[in-house]
Amino acid sequence: GARMNFQNLCDTSLDHEMVASVKNETRTTLRVLHLLREVDRRRLYSKLKYQSLVDYAVQRLGYPYDQAWRRIDAMRLLKEMPEIEEKIASGSLNLTNIGYAHAAFKAEAKKIAPLSKEEKLEFLSRIENKSTRETQKIVAEEFGKEVLIRETVKPVTATVSMLNLPVTDDLLADVEDLKGLLAHSHPGLSTTDLFRLMAKEKLAALRTKREGIQKKQKVTPFAAPRKCDDGVRTKDVETRYVAASVNRKLWLRDQSSCRNCGSKYAIQRDHKVPFGKNGKTNLDNLRLLCRSCNQRAAIEQYGLNKMSKFFSANKRDSAEARQR
Repeated sequence: GARMNFQNLCDTSLDHEMVASVKNETRTTLRVLHLLREVDRRRLYSKLKYQSLVDYAVQRLGYPYDQAWRRIDAMRLLKEMPEIEEKIASGSLNLTNIGYAHAAFKAEAKKIAPLSKEEKLEFLSRIENKSTRETQKIVAEEFGKEVLIRETVKPVTATVSMLNLPVTDDLLADVEDLKGLLAHSHPGLSTTDLFRLMAKEKLAALRTKREGIQKKQKVTPFAAPRKCDDGVRTKDVETRYVAASVNRKLWLRDQSSCRNCGSKYAIQRDHKVPFGKNGKTNLDNLRLLCRSCNQRAAIEQYGLNKMSKFFSANKRDSAEARQR
């Protein structure tokens, strides 16, 4: 395209051009947020084999990691409170400040109780037209400095990453107590070694439980038993019950990963042909999917309008949460 050159503009025209461009930029940002919301609603990123919405934003849309999160946070807050749309469009609330507010709201919900919509709107009004530094100060005074620290993972080498996360004094004390208790069996245990040890032990326990849980499960048909002509109740031919041997083969065959996007987060069993459409509960018709891909599969089978009511925001696939 033609090279942009504004050197010949007079001061008044340059100022007008600048103001108009900023207004257009904020309108474009608002459009992006609404498009992101629809991508999220349809779980379109799962259809395109991305493990999460943030992966889609970074890998498909080309946003840097932090900018992707700013837009996702703003989209989620806009979905919850449509009242802030005009403030985003006017630029009085920018993506960075919304991101800090969203993080603070989530932290408060975990620590004490969720803020009401009115309380959130009141706080957002306090950070309108504020600089990033001013917003950080307001957030820290209201919710504590720790909410300003985000968990991040940054690659250092091909095989090593740097993990940055906020921890409380209680957690640090527990870590030191664990090191002390393990001092004889694991002398010189570093924090990294401890996390590795705990992760391996927890994984082993969960895998054992996963493989053995079906043995303890009572064979109970999900559908009501049918009656024969003579009135005697009989078992249904098909149930959702998965035999332990089939369950083990399934997890081994699919390598404990989503068959669609490869994620290992929130893995669930899924019927390729839905059970509600007479799909069989056997190895050929079963597969492992992550929660988001499972939801996308349900959308494709039953339609978005029918399935949306089952997709609670509180039960959102939090593959994103582990990436922050």
